[in-house]
Amino acid sequence: MGRFERDIRKKIEESDKPFSEWFAERQDRLTDFEPPEEPASDLGPVKVGRRTFAWLTGAIAVLLVAFVVTAVFLFRGQPQSQPQIPDLSFGEEGVYMNELSDEELQEAIQLVPSLKSVTITEKWAVRHSQDDSIVMATIVGEQETAEDYYFVNARIEYNDNYNFSEKMYYQDLANKIVVGDTQISYGLNGQDKYGFAEYRVLSETDDATVYWKVSSVNDLLEEWLQLTFGN
Repeated sequence: MGRFERDIRKKIEESDKPFSEWFAERQDRLTDFEPPEEPASDLGPVKVGRRTFAWLTGAIAVLLVAFVVTAVFLFRGQPQSQPQIPDLSFGEEGVYMNELSDEELQEAIQLVPSLKSVTITEKWAVRHSQDDSIVMATIVGEQETAEDYYFVNARIEYNDNYNFSEKMYYQDLANKIVVGDTQISYGLNGQDKYGFAEYRVLSETDDATVYWKVSSVNDLLEEWLQLTFGN
């Protein structure tokens, strides 16, 4: 029996009326009565557990947001990888040679008009093994002037992905000049098969890149440069 009920019983006993009569008089009021709600602190571990769960849920949400934000910044801070450019270069193992046709020779001379003054002794096409396209035309000949006699070997580039075995020797030639619209690099290569001074010459225009070997009886390279590229 609770304290409230004991107090009621005590007051009834102090009254002259029997309990049944007293209860009947006050039944309406007693049936509407509800005991006061106990404070939340009396709920014990159930209430504490709910509060702890709510706190943990909030903390986890904050940590998840922090993790996502950090990951985004780290991803943005990483350098973006550049797209890979395929290597299309190929060497002498990917080509074969045969003779230029007369029509192909005329096309080569159109690219390098100065070859019209050369007496051509050899004409070769370097072709790609996969599609038979010309990647380089090689023209060998002789050229006579009033002052000298020249031996000329011209390699005309059709495909700049082709790396022939001597291409590297043309990259850092010591002397550089411009004649007309042609940029020229040249340097001494040694002696040719006849014992004359031989030069490597790289000429570049909008129309053609040509890798030359030039030697002469009197070693007058400057004359040849002006005759070949000055017009």
